[in-house]
Amino acid sequence: MENSSGQGPGSEVPIEIRRWNWAAFFFNWIWGLGNSVYISLLMFIPGVNLIIPFVLGAKGSTWAWQNQKWESVEAFRREQRMWLIIGFSIILGFALFISGFVYFIGSIMKSSDAYQISLDQIQNHPQVIETLGKPIEAGFFVSGSVSIQNSTGNADISYNIEGPKATGKAYVEANKEKGQWLFQSIVVEVNPDGQRIVLVGD
Repeated sequence: MENSSGQGPGSEVPIEIRRWNWAAFFFNWIWGLGNSVYISLLMFIPGVNLIIPFVLGAKGSTWAWQNQKWESVEAFRREQRMWLIIGFSIILGFALFISGFVYFIGSIMKSSDAYQISLDQIQNHPQVIETLGKPIEAGFFVSGSVSIQNSTGNADISYNIEGPKATGKAYVEANKEKGQWLFQSIVVEVNPDGQRIVLVGD
């Protein structure tokens, strides 16, 4: 068959091209700009953007073949595979970067005295032990913030805890003055009933 690519709407499209295009489905408007399929910009219209990925998945290859000159069918298919590989590689890289960043921040907060002291108090508090059981372990993630400047600082953090009997969440507020952490609040909220065990504070 004669190479009919780039001849515009209505031109004949090889059967090998008329297939579902995963690159167009997943990367829609970005893929559209790179393949001269400008209908993909409808992704920016609320409501329509729910449909466009499926339209591009079904018809994207046909439109890309008609709108742009390609060396051959194989060259076209090779390019679409590259879109898919590169696109997912970027997504995977971004996900790994975010995961690494979250892990790094969590590690910093876990290494703080505010976290370590509060966890020690929770693990040795009689009411918490009675409710959650023993041993009590902390979850992987720590949310909130810890700020330290020389001998002063503040912490407002929360983290999950778990024992043999139940799980819960610890909420901690503290200030550092003259190198000493002073806790305004250490509260454990037990799942699932929301029972609150106050270790420090009102």
